[in-house]
Amino acid sequence: MSAEPAKPAEAAPADGDGSLHPLQHTWVLWFDQNIKTGKKGKKTDSQKWEENLKIVGTFRTVEDFWRYFNNIAKPTQLQDSSNYHFFKEGIKPMWEDESNKRGGKWHLTAKKAETIVDQYWENLVLAMIGEVLAADLGDDEICGAVFSRRDRGNRIALWNKNKQPDELVQKLGLRMYSVLNGNPTLEYSVHDDSLKSGAGYSNPTKWQIKNGHVMQ
Repeated sequence: MSAEPAKPAEAAPADGDGSLHPLQHTWVLWFDQNIKTGKKGKKTDSQKWEENLKIVGTFRTVEDFWRYFNNIAKPTQLQDSSNYHFFKEGIKPMWEDESNKRGGKWHLTAKKAETIVDQYWENLVLAMIGEVLAADLGDDEICGAVFSRRDRGNRIALWNKNKQPDELVQKLGLRMYSVLNGNPTLEYSVHDDSLKSGAGYSNPTKWQIKNGHVMQ
């Protein structure tokens, strides 16, 4: 399988009867596969990583979304070290982005063989474009989501703009837990720590959600 997901034909123009359904926000799906260099498999630097980041599609309507979503590889069909990034237009899937740097992410890790993460990913993305997660939290609180395919396990993360107040962040985590429609363990970490360490998932956990309950 090719490392990069197939890209379908461009979306058709709007029907004359106005049957397309516009989304509240425009969303962009990005893809990258981490390239390792050198004998020890050292990852490329951030500049080369950004150069490797490709836009798969941009979605302004429900129909745009399904036209792409139904024609790209499922997350668990991606090669190892590949990532999907689903973000609002104007926000890059980087810790340093102005909309991301003061926030954090709720995330889960699942065994590589667990295909339920495909359903988790679809449920999460649908909740994002349907504004289910953002209800009463602020129009710009949700930044995007990331699926990471790894040999040691698959990861899904929901990025938000503000790491405080605690009540807001916890409410978002519980909402994410609900829309996933399973029983995953979620953890919250802040991008400040990622910016300092250069690591995405080995930083201190601020909260966990287990069995639908927030724990410190």
